[in-house]
Amino acid sequence: MASNAAEGQELGPLLPARILLVTGPPGSGKTTLIQHIYDHYSKLGVSVVGIITREYRVGEERAGFKLRNLGTGEEGWLARKQGGSGPKIGQYNVDSKDLERIGVAALLNAMRENARLVLVDEIGPMEMTSRAFRTAISQLLASGKATVATLRHDSRYPEVEEARRTVDTRTILVTLANRENVPQEIVAEVDAMLGLTGGGPS
Repeated sequence: MASNAAEGQELGPLLPARILLVTGPPGSGKTTLIQHIYDHYSKLGVSVVGIITREYRVGEERAGFKLRNLGTGEEGWLARKQGGSGPKIGQYNVDSKDLERIGVAALLNAMRENARLVLVDEIGPMEMTSRAFRTAISQLLASGKATVATLRHDSRYPEVEEARRTVDTRTILVTLANRENVPQEIVAEVDAMLGLTGGGPS
């Protein structure tokens, strides 16, 4: 976490983190957690914007991933097995046009709007194929906006590492063992970010 005091000055109380990075192995429930946080604060009347990614299945087969702008509800493809205009990651072709039209636009709008909380699901290899996305996430993390972002496990993206050096951040690891308790932990952290009291998962 970046220091809040110059060298030689007495340290005051620790300030709440401005960025929460939620990481964990595939299948640990990171996207479910972001959806929970979105639902919880939306019910409280807090303005929440950003992006969320979900699997798209045809029958039992995963055909790709859809991206949704939380502020507008607009959806598009992040990546899919058939189609896509960008790089190939594993079995999936990134849809660079939709990623930038929906994902990048949502991040840029989040910095312009008066929304109190920004959610990003996720900062991962598909999203980071886009130079425009990388620029937007770097700007968002430096903007001072209260942000909760899911992060590819064990990744070391320069944009995120720079934020860790310069902004008050906290990283939370989600596992199958602790994922039932993590929502309460994150709600407490976000309540502190936003200056709310008496919070808790709904």
